Amino acid sequence: MITATVTDVQNNFGHYLQAVQQGNEIIILKNSK
Repeated sequence: MITATVTDVQNNFGHYLQAVQQGNEIIILKNSK
């Protein structure tokens, strides 16, 4: 499981999209909370 902030996902969307396609779960945090 991967955790990331909204800004990080916006800046590195391709990386996170690839991770999801490989079967990983991503938790997106708002304001690092």
